[in-house]
Amino acid sequence: MQLLRKNDLLRHVYFIESSCCGPELLNLFSSRYDPERLGFVRTMDMKKADILIISGYSSEKTLDKLEKEYHELDNKPKIVAVGGCAINKGPLGIKKTKLPAIVFIPGCPPRPESIIDGITRGIKS
Repeated sequence: MQLLRKNDLLRHVYFIESSCCGPELLNLFSSRYDPERLGFVRTMDMKKADILIISGYSSEKTLDKLEKEYHELDNKPKIVAVGGCAINKGPLGIKKTKLPAIVFIPGCPPRPESIIDGITRGIKS
């Protein structure tokens, strides 16, 4: 499957990992799944990100800080919600984020193949 042409830019991915989805996201960027062949590169700076992945459950304080940082960005990244906790309130009943997610990837935790599939579908829309 070819997502990007040779002259297209790479998509920079920034993710917020918490709880049990964290290992799946780290596994996603390993050599086994190699999302770089599809044009996805992990970045450590949210300001440079084209895609923001939110996974697992986060505390209200973390979500408030994330929402504030997101609204301060000039270049708004596309948001992908990964896992049942990010889609619903999670096991602790924490509030849901008010960020506009374009893709919701269900699972507890979802497999890296599902995450790659969700991201590629979200980018195309």
